[in-house]
Amino acid sequence: GVMINRLDADDFSAVVTDHARQGDMAVEYLVKRGHRRIAMVCEERNNWGSLQRMKGFIEAMTRNGLEVVDECIMSSDHQPMYGVLRRLMAGLKPTGIFVAGEDIGLEASYILRDVLRMKVPQEVSVLGMESSRVSQFLSPPMTTLCQSPENLERVSVEVLLRQLNGEKGELERVVLESTLIERESVTNLPA
Repeated sequence: GVMINRLDADDFSAVVTDHARQGDMAVEYLVKRGHRRIAMVCEERNNWGSLQRMKGFIEAMTRNGLEVVDECIMSSDHQPMYGVLRRLMAGLKPTGIFVAGEDIGLEASYILRDVLRMKVPQEVSVLGMESSRVSQFLSPPMTTLCQSPENLERVSVEVLLRQLNGEKGELERVVLESTLIERESVTNLPA
């Protein structure tokens, strides 16, 4: 068998996107644009992907000399996204938010803009995960990190076929990179 986007099962081959690198890339991108108060919002704190993204996020924040406080990383586990973002904008007041999940970008964008009445990107910059057929149509179009589902599927099938043909005895671990798609949801802050 082949696990997709999980590396926490030792007896399976796995094809994953480098989630830790995504957390790192998000912070580096925002820092390069002058952001110092950066937050991350994920769906579930305890799944493998979220934990990896948090790890990359924290390492990049630390490397850039930015303090990582508890409220830097919020999750919408068992609570409405509205409450999470309202608390975040009232407390930490980040200038940049990494929305770390394909399925929460639309909701986060809508809540920030239409419910909390924040101007994106003038008041808060948002960097999300690519959700095809959604991200580019948000207002403003969202800058995203893209992990290609087609790539994941293709490589997973290749690994599975190698297993079925008995070509590889040992388990395979394939790690794929993400790409950054620049749109209009992140602003440059003056130095």
